[in-house]
Amino acid sequence: MSGFTGAVHPFTTGLSNAAALGAALVVLFGGFPVYLQESAMVLAAFFMTMLCAALVYGISSLRGLGPETLVLTGIALNYLFSAVNSSMQYIANEQQLPAIIHWTFGSLTGGSWRDIAIMALFLAVVYPLFASRAWAMNLMSANGDESAAALGVHVRNTRLVLGVGVAFLTASVVSFTGIIGFVGLVAPHIARFLMGGDHRYLLPFSALCGSILVLVADTVGRVAFSPTTLPVGIVVSYVGVPLFLYLILRERWGRA
Repeated sequence: MSGFTGAVHPFTTGLSNAAALGAALVVLFGGFPVYLQESAMVLAAFFMTMLCAALVYGISSLRGLGPETLVLTGIALNYLFSAVNSSMQYIANEQQLPAIIHWTFGSLTGGSWRDIAIMALFLAVVYPLFASRAWAMNLMSANGDESAAALGVHVRNTRLVLGVGVAFLTASVVSFTGIIGFVGLVAPHIARFLMGGDHRYLLPFSALCGSILVLVADTVGRVAFSPTTLPVGIVVSYVGVPLFLYLILRERWGRA
């Protein structure tokens, strides 16, 4: 994963826990009819995700939007949203608590073609933005911010624009599926290992690797404990943690 994309992962920027908080607030205080509950949770999760992104990039902009500042700000907000979400679970009643916890597990069970169409629309709008800045990401990843700036890349603007795009895509997915961790960490590492570091090819191939990882994890979750379906977010974590550690160690061994 490049230095840029690693800094804007949904967990390191707090986006996932912000979405979970939005859904929890609707479950506890929404008071919506049953037929509007799901739509309200999606909108609240999307709003909280974008609010978190605005806070992360707003605070980080005071220090130049460096990767370290983004990560540290995101982690701080991640803990804040996680604490508030835990408080929501603590005060929830017996009917509300399962709904909140189930949403945080991450699942494809409730997905529909309408949801897929909305996510595809977001991707169609944002992806050209990424593709148009592939060379800038190549220079930032290979040479660092200072060298990229010397070669004509507006580093601050690039990081801000792409970060907002990542936030939109994250919000569009997490709002419908709940939290599915490690996809944004593991898939780009796999893609980089197989495809190399050119973002013109790395970006679409990372998306392909991520989708395959989620589909395989969802299938395992449905089959391994049948008739019980294990949420895909849990399965991905089981697979993602050891794979991610292996990739880190492999990269370290390769440098040695």
